[in-house]
Amino acid sequence: MGINAYFAYQVVGYHGSGSVPYNLALTAVFVEGFIFMFLSLVGMRQWLVKIIPVSLKIASACGIGFFLSEIGLGHSAGIGAISGAKTTPLQIAGCSEAYRDENGRGTSFTYFPNTEQGDDRWKFFKKVVDFHPITTLNVLDWNISSAPSQFVLALFTFLYVDIIDCTATLYSMARFSGVVDPDTGDFPRSTLAYCTDALCISVGSLLGVSPVTAFIESGAGIAEGGKTGLTAMTCGICFFVSMFFAPIFASIPPWATGCTLILVGCLMMRQIVMINWRYIGDAVPAFVTVMFIPLGYSAAYGLIAGLLVYTVLNGLIYITKIISRGHLVPDDEDHREYWTIKPHGRLPWFLTASQAIVSRFGHGSTHDLKQDSASLKSGTSQERFRSRSQDTNRELDTVIVMPRDPQDEKVFRKI
Repeated sequence: MGINAYFAYQVVGYHGSGSVPYNLALTAVFVEGFIFMFLSLVGMRQWLVKIIPVSLKIASACGIGFFLSEIGLGHSAGIGAISGAKTTPLQIAGCSEAYRDENGRGTSFTYFPNTEQGDDRWKFFKKVVDFHPITTLNVLDWNISSAPSQFVLALFTFLYVDIIDCTATLYSMARFSGVVDPDTGDFPRSTLAYCTDALCISVGSLLGVSPVTAFIESGAGIAEGGKTGLTAMTCGICFFVSMFFAPIFASIPPWATGCTLILVGCLMMRQIVMINWRYIGDAVPAFVTVMFIPLGYSAAYGLIAGLLVYTVLNGLIYITKIISRGHLVPDDEDHREYWTIKPHGRLPWFLTASQAIVSRFGHGSTHDLKQDSASLKSGTSQERFRSRSQDTNRELDTVIVMPRDPQDEKVFRKI
């Protein structure tokens, strides 16, 4: 939602009052989608997911749960229990006594109030079936020279916000589904998922919309058991049907669906106990992430805040440890979560290719490569030997006694 608000209110502006024209902003979105696809194919996006600390990834999922609950409690897409205030950021909302009426049609609380906007909604609802053509189809403006600096700024802003937003959302949904590999930190067919997201961004720009990406409302379907592509295909068919029955579906009030978002937020908060709260270098950045996602109204900005706090806090701890030669360290350092710049699993090809080039043209590259390959083979052989010895131990746990009479055969298992 943050990227949509940035597109509408900061880039394009209210009624086109922003720094970038609407058509040129759509061109930036179109280019951004193909850059996304390139980064996904080379493995950059998957690698970025792996190097994010585990506590921050879990915290982003919990923060998204808070975010969903906040949306479900708000006015725009929820039950209207909270609203903004002048003296405080939020306040308790609801229907006051002044607006209560037995008929409901003459109040401003109903979805069809006796006002100009309510009358328009009521007329639209009575149509039942309606369809209007798309007037913003392929309206891209390739005259970048009209506002080059604003175009580049919008492009890179879309790029980094979408990378972090989609990464946090997809990982949180995959973790909520229980399909994340605990060793590599990745989920199955992640490259295809990221490429699909990138393609939808470019196609959406041709239809005249802001960056299309994975949204956190997918957690509602996952909570009901929808964890495969069949769920997405079914939702796509239902969305296609809803295009023709828009008067009915658009007239469903938000307070009828807000309760679902609150329940999904509750389910996503279950994993907050898996955050490493024992070490301050992991606990504080995770808390900032959980707190900033709903209050900043953006999953991307919350994760960015958590990463900045993690880098500064752990960087200062590391520098202090080096200067004091290990004498000044936090008391809870033994509970620090393991993190490395080289995550488990295969590195992106551009990293392995650069390492191979440096090794080939560096001093003693051939000797180093032979040593590395020998050490890798040695480690592989040791793992195979250990696995074989474990299999042998398992076989020794079962003792088969073969008496003379086959009918009296007994198998004794070690307890």
